[in-house]
Amino acid sequence: MKNKTLYIHGLNSKPNLLKINLINIYSKVYFLHIDYSKQKDTFTLLSKLIENKNINCIIGSSFGGMLAYWLGKKYNIPSVLFNPAFGKENFINPFKKDNINDAYNLIVLGGNDEIVIPKSVISFIKKTNKKNYELNIIPEMGHRIDLKNFEKVITLFFKKINIEKNNIH
Repeated sequence: MKNKTLYIHGLNSKPNLLKINLINIYSKVYFLHIDYSKQKDTFTLLSKLIENKNINCIIGSSFGGMLAYWLGKKYNIPSVLFNPAFGKENFINPFKKDNINDAYNLIVLGGNDEIVIPKSVISFIKKTNKKNYELNIIPEMGHRIDLKNFEKVITLFFKKINIEKNNIH
């Protein structure tokens, strides 16, 4: 299996084993159960995991989606961001504006999300990621990602990144 994926759950959440099993169809999956209120060095912890396991894909949800975005930029790793909870960028962003990699992001927003407002995510992405992203808004979805939509998105993601990898060689 060529892909090694880091799955990052959201705030006040835990890794969803059904979603991990879906990712495992396409990739070896690495994940941690993180208590964000107690684990203050989350970005460093996840960075070390990426380096030690040679992670080449990231999937994150909500706060985990925001972390996935910055980790993907740091390591130039393609990522899926489900309702990324931007707003703590000054705390997390380890880059100068001219020093950000342009890794591909598949961004999935719930049209009915009342926790992460789609308009604010779109505005943020347009400021920080000039070209290498794809945006999908699922009108009926809220903040939680159901398994059906999760499966569709990760299938699309792995197909796309594997096609791109094959075209590079």
